Amino acid sequence: MGLGKGGVVVSFADARVLPWKANRWYREEAILVVADRSKTEVGVDDGFYLVNGYGDGKGLKVERGFTLKEKGFTQSLGTVLLVVRPPKEEDDDQLRDEDWE
Repeated sequence: MGLGKGGVVVSFADARVLPWKANRWYREEAILVVADRSKTEVGVDDGFYLVNGYGDGKGLKVERGFTLKEKGFTQSLGTVLLVVRPPKEEDDDQLRDEDWE
């Protein structure tokens, strides 16, 4: 990925900050979002970007490039590279809860 000095990981209490619909159980899980803060320009319509909630006081969230362009935004806080959720309990090859924390 080559993050260099621009990489940042943001922890969210649940997946409601994501712009796509998710199952109820998924929305209730904590997630991590990895973003590259050195790439702030909103350039790709189907890309995902970390934004500060349009100044609505709701904090950070992830938005699609298309949505940001429609609202007139050309800059973001960073380009999202990866979204990580905790492992499911039924998968034996996943990390243990102790390792996740």
